[in-house]
Amino acid sequence: MTMDETSAPDAGPQFASGARGPLPAWGVPDAVNSTVIDFLGGLWRRDTLSVRDRQLVTIAVNVALGVNEALPIHVHNALKGGLTEEEVYELILHVGAYAGFSRATDAFKVTKDVLAAGRAG
Repeated sequence: MTMDETSAPDAGPQFASGARGPLPAWGVPDAVNSTVIDFLGGLWRRDTLSVRDRQLVTIAVNVALGVNEALPIHVHNALKGGLTEEEVYELILHVGAYAGFSRATDAFKVTKDVLAAGRAG
């Protein structure tokens, strides 16, 4: 599915109808997106683990799985939430020992960019 190229750029994404209903240009139906957001919101509000612990786990899982597209937002939020740069780097190093140093190397590159952007902005 593609965005309608004739629409105004500020009109937001346009949806093309398909057999399964409207899909945004990026391919994830709004119903799926809102379901995931609702689920994750509830998960983060649980009180057994602290937000700090959840941030550490989330970064660790993203590094271990090589999900570098999502890593910047999680690193950014963790730093805003009180984790230090040193803690994030140490976490990535630790995960690298178990998940593979190529995953850690990629995560270090992504994290370096997040930190540089934070210092510039």
